[in-house]
Amino acid sequence: MKKKSYDSGEDLIRIGEAARRLDLTRHAIMVQIQNGSIPSRRIGFLWHVKWTDVMEWRKDLYSRLRKKDSKGTLVFDLKEGRYNTKSAAAYLHVPTQKIYYLIRSGQLPAKRHGGEYILLKEDLDKYQ
Repeated sequence: MKKKSYDSGEDLIRIGEAARRLDLTRHAIMVQIQNGSIPSRRIGFLWHVKWTDVMEWRKDLYSRLRKKDSKGTLVFDLKEGRYNTKSAAAYLHVPTQKIYYLIRSGQLPAKRHGGEYILLKEDLDKYQ
């Protein structure tokens, strides 16, 4: 993830305040900072974050599109051409159930990753 730099005029909050607002522990926020999921800035002995960055992380927290494999790369990366069933359905302008049908019938190749299928963009383009 690209590191963000902060201007002195930006509104920063301490990680304890961010944890309190989200009903989490300081440790949970600190782990996300160390993973690079939440950009932060250390001022003196205290870590600070922008509330908008914390809310952006929270929004993507349970998104299946943000799943990462054991190497840390995104499993479903639309820019790299790896789609899940919902994204593939939107790309082809068909219902999600149609994608499942095409996979089961062998008309659309897909790989299984946990409870989801990974579909490649070139396979979707061939089907179109």
